[in-house]
Amino acid sequence: MAVVTRFIRHATVPKTMDVVAQFIGHAMVVVARFIGQNIQGYQTPRSSCPIYWAEGPCKMRAIKNVRLKHYDYSTNGYYFVTICTNRKRPYLNTLKQMIQYHINELNDLQGVSIDYYNVMPDHVHLIVGLTESPWKLGDIIRRFKAKSSRLVGLKLWQPNYYEHVIRDEKALLKIREYIQNNPLAEQLKIEEIY
Repeated sequence: MAVVTRFIRHATVPKTMDVVAQFIGHAMVVVARFIGQNIQGYQTPRSSCPIYWAEGPCKMRAIKNVRLKHYDYSTNGYYFVTICTNRKRPYLNTLKQMIQYHINELNDLQGVSIDYYNVMPDHVHLIVGLTESPWKLGDIIRRFKAKSSRLVGLKLWQPNYYEHVIRDEKALLKIREYIQNNPLAEQLKIEEIY
């Protein structure tokens, strides 16, 4: 362990260290740099930290909460949801039929209806309708993402999703139109639909 410790402190490989010790030492340095903690005296230099700097050692950024703070997401109504693939990779080109099947399966949940959807190569747009549902929107999306990821066998989705509470019929019609034309459209501007 002393050899590995020396490797971590000085970030040099002694000539007597065998290949396994080199690998272990390198892995410990990578872990130390990533989590920003001291491992047997190794201090992460600021320039090598892949994460933002706060006061003191390197800290990981939390996933931003984009939900309305005091809103009950089991309230009756329509919700516009966008779910992106992990790292925006175009996984859905080959998985489109399976994703469509699982989206349609959500209609079997009590009080849940999928009003409209479109599967793009790197994201999915849905309009989810809730009517006296025991399910919250987050539970429905979590269920869909977990089931589809499990069947594919890889981390298919980004950790979060984007949603917008649809407030009236005019907005619902504009969002349906946007979803239908999404392959051609750039970006929906929420201000333009109200």
